[in-house]
Amino acid sequence: MTKSILFAVAVGVWFALAGAALADSQYCIVKVGDLGRNLLIGRSFHRIPGLPAIFITPQGARYTLSADRRLVPYVSPYPTSYLDQNPDPRSGFAFDDHWKAEPWSGRIVASAFSGPLSVLEPGDHSFRPITKREGYYSVPFILPRARETIVTRNGRAWVVGKDALEPWRPAEYLRQAGADGITAIYDAPSLGAIIAIDSAHRLWGSFDAVRWQELLGLDKHAFARVFDPPEAQAAVVVSLKSVTKISKAMRNGTAVLVAKTMASTTANGADRHFAYLPMFGEVLRYAKASIVDMLLREGGAGWQKLGINGFESIPGGSDANAAPEKVPDWTVRPLASRGVALIEGRGGLFSYDGKTIAPIARGERTAIGKYPSIYYLPAIEQTLIKTSSGLKALSGNTLLDIPAEYAETSLTVSNWPEAERAAVFSAGKVTIIDNKLMARETLDLVDSAFDSAISGGTNPVTGDLIFTGKRGTYLIVDTKRNGRGACVAHGS
Repeated sequence: MTKSILFAVAVGVWFALAGAALADSQYCIVKVGDLGRNLLIGRSFHRIPGLPAIFITPQGARYTLSADRRLVPYVSPYPTSYLDQNPDPRSGFAFDDHWKAEPWSGRIVASAFSGPLSVLEPGDHSFRPITKREGYYSVPFILPRARETIVTRNGRAWVVGKDALEPWRPAEYLRQAGADGITAIYDAPSLGAIIAIDSAHRLWGSFDAVRWQELLGLDKHAFARVFDPPEAQAAVVVSLKSVTKISKAMRNGTAVLVAKTMASTTANGADRHFAYLPMFGEVLRYAKASIVDMLLREGGAGWQKLGINGFESIPGGSDANAAPEKVPDWTVRPLASRGVALIEGRGGLFSYDGKTIAPIARGERTAIGKYPSIYYLPAIEQTLIKTSSGLKALSGNTLLDIPAEYAETSLTVSNWPEAERAAVFSAGKVTIIDNKLMARETLDLVDSAFDSAISGGTNPVTGDLIFTGKRGTYLIVDTKRNGRGACVAHGS
């Protein structure tokens, strides 16, 4: 056999092996086409229920991804910029959402930072403007008991109707009571009340939206959000400079609303004195033993939850190791599908199940290091924790080692719901893992130069996972869902 024939045979074998490997591969990485200076376009994206694609809003531009993974201009009324993103709940509870879904209709109402007020009806695939003039309207305020959504602007309040805004009738009663315009309106179901903030930064409350009480004043320029803890039968008004509890009392046989400031600061950060757990409908705080607490009979040092008579000690919460490293800069992370919240304490990790706080075995500070990262992954029904000694898995109330090579080199982990997988990123590769934490496939990231801070969004029409590297924006594609043809990039 001549050298040329041997070479041809070798090449044929190589191509056959390469083809077999490609056929066995379920996942691939596709680069999204970049436009000019917007190289890292994936750093600011929106995913809104009901819309068929992900929307990307770098400064001064708007794009969406087509079904064949092309980057195309986006001209719908919402979203208009990165300022229209709903805030990450971990950034602070005081920041409210720019778009909200009505629980009784499924309609989504969205307030753009620069653009008309818009709605997304169930079954529609783009927002429809219901105001002609542009200009900032408040975030939408949902009143489920009245089945109304309210927006405010320049001290006036409107109900968001089907095709237009209509005056909110209780506003006139509020004005007659002495309010100076209206900036915000909240439902407080546990009190059976409506809470409002006027243009003079004063809190008002009403049981019937007709007879209004002035409660107290907030800081100038304060904006807020209301948390409703049913067990406490209260409304908690959360702003950056103060946190206020509003409760019901009886005076001369008449029900009235009473406001009490629970925390206040001259600078921002009052909202971080408490943890807000929607999964339990509870407000938590960490208290140090003080004469004031003893006089108010609000328990001793430790974790407490807000009850009908004030703050109450939580069993297990007095463990000194559960105390936050700094108050108010603690970490309380709800894991909704697991029915627990993780508390990062001075001495390590603890779990809270709505009743008791307990230490997590092998979650001691000496084992997890100073800066653990928690990755809640409902797609694979797992919670992974990056520690100083590698990636660990939370099993019950114990941290377990992951006997896998990717566990030692991970930078970040992304939930991938459409694929029922998670993606573990390292500097040079990404490993796709299943619900048993087994590696299903490993992909090379050398060409993308992965940026550890940017990953995690998915494109609903294709189910692709989006991430950003230092050289552009990329998608991880599941070929079982989309076919091998999806691995061909359309643009550069």
